[in-house]
Amino acid sequence: MKNLSKRTIVYIGLFIIIFAIGFSKVYMKYYNSDKKIMSDVSKYMVEENGERYFNLEKAKKDRVREKVINLGNLVNDLADVWEFRNLEETEDNNVSKKVIYGNFCGKDNNGWDKNPIDDLDAACKGFAKCSLYNKDNTGCSIQFCKELDWVIEFAQDGSRKKEYAMALRVLFGYKNQ
Repeated sequence: MKNLSKRTIVYIGLFIIIFAIGFSKVYMKYYNSDKKIMSDVSKYMVEENGERYFNLEKAKKDRVREKVINLGNLVNDLADVWEFRNLEETEDNNVSKKVIYGNFCGKDNNGWDKNPIDDLDAACKGFAKCSLYNKDNTGCSIQFCKELDWVIEFAQDGSRKKEYAMALRVLFGYKNQ
């Protein structure tokens, strides 16, 4: 160590700083990634008495970040509409209007004669058809999650479509993420 010049020490210091900045950027990219956000929401998913929902109170108590809370709230809205939770009739009507997407995502659909508006709506249509013909719709849910993964991968960041697909992915597949 005695033989190290000041120049070498400066270079080592710069290398450490550059490495730390690079690591920080990589970590932040992961921290804000779709998979990380969905994983964080999944940690607060509860399944009890035939209901599945995001435990908002626990998440707030744990001071999770806003992106997780926002996605968790959407998961709960979708859980209400997709009948993973029991709602009072008056609440159900307000939530239903808020979380309809396209012709097939949401409570009921706009009729089988309609075309899906995009790949997310097509995935919802496929799931609805599959569920009609299969009493145990585990296979339908698995296929639906695979299709949602593609939608999430290629949807524009911050879009309603992407948020909706992420919330459905958590709701239908939170145990196998």
